[in-house]
Amino acid sequence: MEQDFVTNNQKNSNAFIVKKIGLNDIKEEKIVTNIENTLHISNNKIINDSLNNFYIDTETGMYLENADGIKSYTFPVIRENSTKLENLTVLLYPNNTIRTFLVDYNLNYEDVNNNNQSIIETTPIDYYEIDFKTGNLNLINENQTNSRWVCNSIFIYQIVDCGDLVGADEAQHMCHILVSVTNFCWEGEGGGVGATSGYGNDPVGSGNGYNNGSGGTGSNGSNTGSNIGSSNGIITTPLIPINTEEIQAKISREKDFKNGLTWAQKAWLNNNATASQSIFEFLESQVNNLLSTEYSNESEHFAIELIDTSIQMELNMAAIWNNDYEAFRNQMSNAEREIFDNILPNRQMWYMASAYKALQKSNELFPNTYIPSNSHNGKGDAFRHALWNAYFTGFCGATLAEQLTTAHEENIDPYNPFPQKEIEMDLYNNQKGRSIANYSNIDNVTQNVLDYLNSGGLRYLNALNPNPPYYPTFYSTLIPTNQ
Repeated sequence: MEQDFVTNNQKNSNAFIVKKIGLNDIKEEKIVTNIENTLHISNNKIINDSLNNFYIDTETGMYLENADGIKSYTFPVIRENSTKLENLTVLLYPNNTIRTFLVDYNLNYEDVNNNNQSIIETTPIDYYEIDFKTGNLNLINENQTNSRWVCNSIFIYQIVDCGDLVGADEAQHMCHILVSVTNFCWEGEGGGVGATSGYGNDPVGSGNGYNNGSGGTGSNGSNTGSNIGSSNGIITTPLIPINTEEIQAKISREKDFKNGLTWAQKAWLNNNATASQSIFEFLESQVNNLLSTEYSNESEHFAIELIDTSIQMELNMAAIWNNDYEAFRNQMSNAEREIFDNILPNRQMWYMASAYKALQKSNELFPNTYIPSNSHNGKGDAFRHALWNAYFTGFCGATLAEQLTTAHEENIDPYNPFPQKEIEMDLYNNQKGRSIANYSNIDNVTQNVLDYLNSGGLRYLNALNPNPPYYPTFYSTLIPTNQ
């Protein structure tokens, strides 16, 4: 429900649109991108900015828009074992400029929960602008009028529908609540803002930056001031996270898991933000009790295997496991799927990793740019099958590798006029890959398969149909890969 709110203390009808939002509700693509850059991406409700060591509740947000067209998107910030009131605020200005701030109210949750107006209005607010190039938080003001930035805060209270706002228990329940804190900051010494706080006749003021502000406390301006209400003013609202016990439990779970990692595993998480988020998405998906401060041993062990495999294979296996599991499984033959469903999750993951890495390397080394096709029934296909089997044999042994990859060949394309020729090629190269695994390790297996291909040890089909998907023809035969 979206409403326009106008405070009784504003004669010049500065209307505010106020509504509850989550990250998924934001339609401004550039805002979402900006927030995702800040938070290092996630699909979770509570997500971590590991660079600045805080968490953000992306579902408990507030949107404000003022009469000048400034749009504000605010989300609660959470830190471990802390009730300090901080928010992340992203501002979109009418000129399409975007700025992101960590807002420190220098208050605790209780101060706002108790609606302690005197404390709220007299406590200075600090604004830290986030520098995406360095990850630094730059303090832009210390509420000092002799600094480069001059910031005054105007606190607006009014009757609102609590049922539509964060933390409300009843829909359509009207109450007296702090809706918004409007902060106008400008460079220089001029006027432009009428009041530092409270409710003067015209608290927002109408100063033009060159003369006296006409509001409650507008000051004599030098010619350097400017009215920045529509260019870089800051509007936001103090937001307190909901379910703080659950959030603190999640922080404890993540910290406990990281404490059990090796230096190399921690380094990989710290240097792969997207993959790190995928790891914790998996771990959180296994949590049954949201107040638990530890993940289960089973889920932690599997997450560590996801990390180690990601490091070895240079893949984001957590994302592949989280997002592609069902699609991968649905591409299997019935016999292959039955075997797959009855092996342990780590073996399933290694089977997926082997297939994904083999496809990635074959596309890299054998781009589909000429006939015979590199991607289907050609040299690239031969390489992919051999590498797939070599990888999985290294992880789980030749017996399981042969069972799964042989069963895979039962998934026959009904449009292939000569499927048996393709099956013969694939089974031949599968077997060669399993043999290569006997004298290879994770570091040299790709080169060993490539050397074997270049020496003619693998096989591919000639005389293919010249059109995709390059089916075999009546004349197609297996020939060595050095021809």
